[in-house]
Amino acid sequence: MEWLPPGWCPRVVAFDIDGTLTDEKKRLDMHAVEALRRLEDAGIPVILATGNVRAITYGLWRFIGLSGPMCCENGGVLWHPSWDGPLVRASGAEAKNAALWLAEQHPEIDSNGIQTNAWRESEWCLFADEDLDAITSSIEASDWSNLDVVRTGFAIHLMEPHLSKGSGLEMILERMDM
Repeated sequence: MEWLPPGWCPRVVAFDIDGTLTDEKKRLDMHAVEALRRLEDAGIPVILATGNVRAITYGLWRFIGLSGPMCCENGGVLWHPSWDGPLVRASGAEAKNAALWLAEQHPEIDSNGIQTNAWRESEWCLFADEDLDAITSSIEASDWSNLDVVRTGFAIHLMEPHLSKGSGLEMILERMDM
């Protein structure tokens, strides 16, 4: 890698799950898993930074053999098993209530959303193929206009605007003294 400074080595690496560690069918890329294991074996902690929930993130973290903290739900939940507990940066109740209200306004929208909502702590996710324009315009004109509507390749996230993987990673790096 001739574009890196000679002798440079990262102190930590953050890695996404959906679409990075997995393919579009959510199957693990074993080459990526091996790369993460090589980083850990070299003493470089890996942080999983994902829109996914803590339960799934922890399972991957554990079975891959990672050591860094986890940034889940797009920065809404920060966690490491050695911490006293998770840092939940927002309540998912408001986003869930917004989804319930949306389904009243638009019966074609499934307020139950994606399966992993059963474990969501800080946001709520609708199916990726729901009508984004209808959701966005309805939320903007509702009591939940403070929420962001973000479509990823895997879901439409209803979440508080201060949440992001970037802001979550900043908090994790501070906690790691980096």
